[in-house]
Amino acid sequence: MSELREGPPKPQLISEVEPIEESTNRMIVTKAQIKKLVERPLVPACEIFWDKNVETLSSSANRKNIDRTAFIVLNFDSMSAENQAMAKEFSDPIEHDGMRTVNIEIPIKGESVTVEEIERKAVEIAEKFKKQKMTWAPRYTIEQLREIYTIDPDDESFGVDGFVKEGYYYDEDSKLFYLSEEHFKKATEEIEE
Repeated sequence: MSELREGPPKPQLISEVEPIEESTNRMIVTKAQIKKLVERPLVPACEIFWDKNVETLSSSANRKNIDRTAFIVLNFDSMSAENQAMAKEFSDPIEHDGMRTVNIEIPIKGESVTVEEIERKAVEIAEKFKKQKMTWAPRYTIEQLREIYTIDPDDESFGVDGFVKEGYYYDEDSKLFYLSEEHFKKATEEIEE
């Protein structure tokens, strides 16, 4: 009896990738979120940007992008001078929602483009950027959070523990709250520029 041999796995086409609609303008607070909010062809590139502390605001690489472009939108204003110079090689900054952004675009010509092709090009681009200080992680004092949650500033009944239970990470030394422990570690990491 002869064994049936299967050939190499068939590459996934971009036309088979469904859009993730709820990801636009959601701040990523942990690296693990990237796989949930970013479509598969751009996950590795967005993880590289995360590791380099470059803020991604939006991305798209799915069947709706065929005959247009896959893209990653970066926050230009939060980049180091070196990364801003690199970003300008791909696109001029534009004003968007009160900040300057840069679109990294990868053409998708036809339905035969594979996920791997887009992934490879996006990773190649992301690897050109340098690791920088994370400047875009929001930080809050307890007074600021009380104001955001419309709690009376003198109301001591909702203190540090209450906001930690809400999901914030609290740094005892600086007395500041962060959206996650990962944000805290990345924002306070020493980086030589």
